[in-house]
Amino acid sequence: MTVSMAMGPSYGNQLLTVAVAADDSLEPILITLINIEGTPVGSFPEIREGMEAARETVNATMGGMMGRPVELDSCVHGL
Repeated sequence: MTVSMAMGPSYGNQLLTVAVAADDSLEPILITLINIEGTPVGSFPEIREGMEAARETVNATMGGMMGRPVELDSCVHGL
């Protein structure tokens, strides 16, 4: 699967599409994230928060991945 994104001045020349939600009847694609949070040094909750925001956007406006919804399984731990 190839994903393209237009940036800069050429954006106005791109074809606009209608946002569609992912098909919840299809089996989801599971992405697992292992992240360190809650430690005095090296805590990165922003990574998990950013991935969750991206997952929501992909599912709501891009139809998921190949029509399938994307799920995020976060494994958060400290050292």
